[in-house]
Amino acid sequence: MFLQRNIKANEEKNPLINAVFQDFNLIENLSVKNNILIGNSLIQKEFNQNLLEKRANFLNTQGEKLNQQVKDLSGG
Repeated sequence: MFLQRNIKANEEKNPLINAVFQDFNLIENLSVKNNILIGNSLIQKEFNQNLLEKRANFLNTQGEKLNQQVKDLSGG
């Protein structure tokens, strides 16, 4: 049920949105990069390095932060 409508999971799928994490439900023992990539693997969509960098820039997470594990990042 969404907005008072009964929809099925595949009825309304936006290919521009890979995953929406509520409460930062990231997989702590994976790197930031792999947390970004996991959404695409779930919908079996190809993902290239250029697109990864765009997503990382959008999240303000560039460079070495991409290879860090989530549990090692500062929350402050």
